[in-house]
Amino acid sequence: MFKFSFCWGQTESLLNGLAQEISFYRKDPSTMGFAANFNNHLQFWINGMSNNYFGEDHLKAWRDASEKHKSSEFVTKVFLESKKIRQRYYKIIKDIEKTNFEKVSRKRLLKLFKDYYHSLVEIRGMFTISAPNGTYYVEQQIKNLLFEINDEKKEKETYILIITPTKQDLIQREKVGWLKLVSKKYNDKILMQHAKKYASFFFNTYDEKFVLDYLRNKAKEESIHELRDEVKKTYIHLNEIKNRQKNIFPKFDKKLRYYAQILQKHAIDRFELKNCWSGAEFLALSLFKKLSGLANISIHDFMKSYYHEDIERLIIKGICLKKDEITRRKICFACYFHDNKLLFKSGSEAEGLIKQLLRKRDSLTKELKGMTASSGNVKGITKGTARVVLVTDLAGFVKDLSEFKKGEILVTTMTTPNMVVIMKKASGIVTDEGGICSHAAVISRELNLPCIVGTKDATRTIKTGDIIEIDTSNGKVKILG
Repeated sequence: MFKFSFCWGQTESLLNGLAQEISFYRKDPSTMGFAANFNNHLQFWINGMSNNYFGEDHLKAWRDASEKHKSSEFVTKVFLESKKIRQRYYKIIKDIEKTNFEKVSRKRLLKLFKDYYHSLVEIRGMFTISAPNGTYYVEQQIKNLLFEINDEKKEKETYILIITPTKQDLIQREKVGWLKLVSKKYNDKILMQHAKKYASFFFNTYDEKFVLDYLRNKAKEESIHELRDEVKKTYIHLNEIKNRQKNIFPKFDKKLRYYAQILQKHAIDRFELKNCWSGAEFLALSLFKKLSGLANISIHDFMKSYYHEDIERLIIKGICLKKDEITRRKICFACYFHDNKLLFKSGSEAEGLIKQLLRKRDSLTKELKGMTASSGNVKGITKGTARVVLVTDLAGFVKDLSEFKKGEILVTTMTTPNMVVIMKKASGIVTDEGGICSHAAVISRELNLPCIVGTKDATRTIKTGDIIEIDTSNGKVKILG
């Protein structure tokens, strides 16, 4: 099963994955020159596991471009553009919802798909700005301004405090909305409205009945009293952070507040953008049911195998992918960008390309290095039993939730909105991807959990049951046995 994870996302949709990839290769309309030369960029899927690697030349250019943040005009433009892009996206989703796909013409179908596809391209382009390389300059400026503290531990704690958002993020709003919903009479229509408003909770989900069953059970099992307590604690937490930041900022150069608030805004905006592309297929189910019907395959196989050019050929000429190619893509698929060309390989050819390009990365060690996103309540080191969670869809999440034991250390590619309930049971968090503005980083700070993000290979190196050690003082993760 495919699981797309470009930088931070988790969606098995090959269509969406490639839409997001091509935003950097072909047009880059929203990042305003943020993307650079993406040569030697490899992304691949093997039996559901997704990996993504970039060349050093492109990473450097990306970091260099992050210096644009020193301009307040650029920063204002970024967040204004993000809002416009999201508004256009939701308008397209409404157009899809209003369409009668039993009578839709091929011309109309093609336009709907192209509008949807290019909207995702814009969204992922904007999402890139808040990636670790995209905010590199801002992070360095903050660290330089905090250098005068002369206490590494205090400096790190202050850094994490001042970049923590003081406004409600999407996850917190969902919690408030869910409490209001279950506190009153509700029906399936109201439940579905809630699901679509927070689509990122239902990524890779192609069955509305399954979503409704999940939400009904969730409403029955959860205590309204406990939900109220959680919402109350959220407001208290936000006020505490706000007050602590007010006491800190006056002690430093005024530039510190400027750069810290940029990261706060990126963290909040990142949730909004992710709610567009992670779960996009759930919002456009009627479109994909029609397309998979034209291809004469299940919607699951369609989302795992067709990319945008395949879909356009399907709509315009009625040409379907061959069954053996679908099978190859479901096993292994790779896209590689080199010399201004985007190359696609599947099956054994993809496996050969991956082996050739990553032969230097095959020696996995017992120690991983990442970025400390939160120190939590502990001082430096946290030890515990690892549980690797590779959530690919809502059904997988339900299974992982039932198996996750309180006190285990969550190891995953990158956390998703509905994984917060798992995070609450964890004693620590380790991710392959993400940066200081990522979902895992923000939520771990809210839950006061030790968290290390951006280790790249945690889910390939660590196995469920391993005893591991998280050292937030240096951003290292060790496998002890």
